[in-house]
Amino acid sequence: MKILGLILAAGESKRLGQPKQLLQYQGSTLLEHVINQLEPLVSKTHIILGAHENDIKHNINIKNPMTNPNWQQGMGSSLAFGIKNLPDCDAVLVALSDQILIPTSHYERLIATSKNHPEHIIATEHKSTGVPVIFPALSFNKLAALTGDQGAKALINNNLDLVKSIACPMAAFDVDTPSDVIQLNQTN
Repeated sequence: MKILGLILAAGESKRLGQPKQLLQYQGSTLLEHVINQLEPLVSKTHIILGAHENDIKHNINIKNPMTNPNWQQGMGSSLAFGIKNLPDCDAVLVALSDQILIPTSHYERLIATSKNHPEHIIATEHKSTGVPVIFPALSFNKLAALTGDQGAKALINNNLDLVKSIACPMAAFDVDTPSDVIQLNQTN
């Protein structure tokens, strides 16, 4: 089963006031941390860039970058852009660059579950059901039709009979504000 990784890292980090993808955590940037977690687990990892693209490329060696020209439209736009531009695969693991506390073992559980249930959406359960998430190729047309800032949550919620959830309380934490950075540094 060919599973590709798709890391969404196109956002402006407006609430933080600086590119969160480049924040340091345990000796690497947030984006590098997630790339390093996924690369050994999937066939290939693609990173969707947008805002701060040049800064990110200058500071991080990214093997498979894709730049969403409409990144300002939001996460749904970046996810749709990534899906439309991926090579053929059986499934895609969608991750965010700012959910830094997710352990590699959680990504491994998502992938193992996807291999056992290849027609299902394999989602992470935390405050709600969502990312990181593995979508089978059957979902790609619906993902490619996403627009604006609406991510795939509606697709997940409208297809609960096809969703298998795996709990990961650490996925509830993401870095959006200066206070989140302070909290992250306290866990370091």
